[in-house]
Amino acid sequence: NQIDFKDDEGKFLSKDPTFIENIKKEKRDKIYINNVEVKVLNEQVSFLNENGELITKSIRDFSKENILKKFKTMDNFLNKWSESDKKKAFISELESEGILLEDLKEEVGEHVDTFDLILHIAYGRRLIARKERAERIKNNNYFKKYSIKARIIIDSLIDKYADQGIEHIEDPEIFKVKPFEKIGTPVEIMSEIGGIDGFNKIVGEINNNLYS
Repeated sequence: NQIDFKDDEGKFLSKDPTFIENIKKEKRDKIYINNVEVKVLNEQVSFLNENGELITKSIRDFSKENILKKFKTMDNFLNKWSESDKKKAFISELESEGILLEDLKEEVGEHVDTFDLILHIAYGRRLIARKERAERIKNNNYFKKYSIKARIIIDSLIDKYADQGIEHIEDPEIFKVKPFEKIGTPVEIMSEIGGIDGFNKIVGEINNNLYS
């Protein structure tokens, strides 16, 4: 199938569907890191340093340098990750400080957790897929203390983590999407797990088990 593709001004560009993918890869919005404009193109970043010189680096090297500026050792990173109540906010902070997580995931694979991506890029640790982490905690019987229905809900949250990442299960709005409609309404699900306090407790336990 051919697709009409136009630029922001409505100008006709191409009917080739692969052209759209090329545009996505080659054209990115401007990124500002510490008030410096950084351009991302073809797995490289370029920016002007304080002397006005054009610097070009690979996305991996650029991100690694910024990770190590923020966390000098792996223990520094592990402590900060553990201390953060909301991983979504923590991840947004990393991205704003020059750690190009979206681009790195395109390079190594979308199946990798932000946690493991940083450990791999900056500290040389083995990449672990989200699915592998999810299977580990499903099999360790930690959540056996909950009711059968609560465990179904917890397993579905873990599956959502495996599919999308930890930041996507931190808000009870998650219960409005698949597969939770098969379990019950959001109100029924929240009631089953003890309301917002119970939800936060379960998400915290999933966090602790995933990254212990």
